[in-house]
Amino acid sequence: MDLTLKVTEIRQLTPRIKAFELRPRDGGALPGFTAGAHIDVEVMPDGAQESSRSYSLINPLGPTDRYQIAVLRELEGTGGSAYMHDSVWPGQILKAGNPKNDFPLADDAAQHLLVAGGIGITPILAQLRVLARRGAPFEVYYCARTPELMAFQDEVRELSGGRAHIIFDGGDPSQGLDLRQLLAEPAAGRHVYVCGPKGMNEGAIEICKAQGWPDSQVHFEFFTTAQPEAGDTALEVVLQRTGRTLQVPADKTILDVMIEAGLDPMYDCTRGECGTCITEVLEGEPEHRDYILTDAEKAAGKHICVCVSRAKTGRLVLDF
Repeated sequence: MDLTLKVTEIRQLTPRIKAFELRPRDGGALPGFTAGAHIDVEVMPDGAQESSRSYSLINPLGPTDRYQIAVLRELEGTGGSAYMHDSVWPGQILKAGNPKNDFPLADDAAQHLLVAGGIGITPILAQLRVLARRGAPFEVYYCARTPELMAFQDEVRELSGGRAHIIFDGGDPSQGLDLRQLLAEPAAGRHVYVCGPKGMNEGAIEICKAQGWPDSQVHFEFFTTAQPEAGDTALEVVLQRTGRTLQVPADKTILDVMIEAGLDPMYDCTRGECGTCITEVLEGEPEHRDYILTDAEKAAGKHICVCVSRAKTGRLVLDF
C-alpha cells in the first residue's frame, strides 16, 4: 500500500451507508485522480487475513488534500464493510493504494447516460461532477428502494439541473427502472455507464448486447467479488511454467489459491472487469464468468480471468 491516511471525519448518510474523509497522515497533497476512480483500502475483517477493499472516490477532482469515500454495510459481505463501519473511527490510520480507474468517462462521447443503483452512485457521482462542470450532455438515472436509503440524492439533483431521474422501487425491481426501454436504442456517440447491484449490471449488459450497442459505448463497474455458485466443485490447476499444481476448492478462486501459494500473479479488480489477470489456457475448458473477454474469445477457450472464472473440466493447465 502506497498511502498512509488518517480518518478525519465520518458521517452517517443512511442507516447502512457511511462517508469517510481521509487525509495524508503527515499532511501535504494526495495523488490526483479521474472521475470513476477508486482506491484500495486495507481492512482486517474479523477472522480473516489482512486484505483490502476497493472504494470509489467521490470528492471533486483536482489537487486535493483529502479523499472521500462512502461505504455500504453489506449484510452478506465478507467482512470488509463491517470492519469499516464498526472498527474505524476518526483519528485512525489506514493504509491505501494510489487511485486506479477501471470506469473512466469516454473522452469522445457525444452524450452520457449515467445509471446508478444504490451504492453504485459513488463512481457515478464523481462522473456527474465532471460532466456538470463541462456542460456536457448527460442524463442520470438513480435507483434505490426508498428515499431513506438513497445517499447523495440532493447533490445528484442539484448537479443535474433537471436531468436527474430518481426512482424508488420499494424492493421490487419490476416497479423500478425499465432498463429494456431505457437502453432500447443505441446511438452513435452515446455512451452508457452502469454501476449498481450485480443483477442490475448484468441485466444492462445483456440488454445492450441484444440491442446492438457497441462494446466500446457500454461501461460498467461491479462492487461484488467472485462468490461460489451452486454446483461449483474443486478443480486442479497446473501452472506450466512454474511447475506447480494447485488444488482449488469450490469456495475459492484460482487467484485466491495462487496468492495463498506464495505466487505473484498480476491482478487488480478481482471482479472480472479489468482483464489484468487474463492468463493463457494450454489445456482444459474454462467456465467463463468475466465481463472483459469477447464472446469469440470465450468460445475459443484459450484465455481465462483467474479472479472469477473456473473450469468446465476438472483440470486446467495454464501458461503461468
